[in-house]
Amino acid sequence: GQGLYKSANLGTSWTPVGSFDHVAFSRIAVDNSVSPAHIFLALGNGVSAGRSDPFINETDFTKQGLWHSIDGGATFSQYIASVFGCQVGTNKPCPASDVAAAGSVVATAIGFDDVFISTDGGGTWAAAIFPGLTLGPPSNLGKTFRQSVAIQTASPTTIYAMVGDANGV
Repeated sequence: GQGLYKSANLGTSWTPVGSFDHVAFSRIAVDNSVSPAHIFLALGNGVSAGRSDPFINETDFTKQGLWHSIDGGATFSQYIASVFGCQVGTNKPCPASDVAAAGSVVATAIGFDDVFISTDGGGTWAAAIFPGLTLGPPSNLGKTFRQSVAIQTASPTTIYAMVGDANGV
């Protein structure tokens, strides 16, 4: 990707934010219940490939994962791999596929299996526990696929998680 941009005038002009070149943005979540706004970025793995083309990685693996800003986007910090217990290679965070925020509640889909929830604005995280599923690295990778999360803003204690089957069924 080319990076993250911000417009404060309904798209008339744009300003680059942060240093996010060569990343694949999965989702941006903005929590406006605090001032300045808290912003969460889910960054995944981007590739160039077609049906007959070779798989070419386009992502800087050191930048994937979950990022957050507590100053309205002036600066961003990356959550380190150990926060979610998932890394690719040597201390490279697993990709983040989704993030949602409402008030102090934040939910994110990390890596290959896990959905994590924070009730303190992203300060601490706990893995979601789904009936009948054993998730989490290292021995349980690949049990699910394509997670997605949403928080009901009118009632931020209600969180939805879509958890797909690893076999695509």
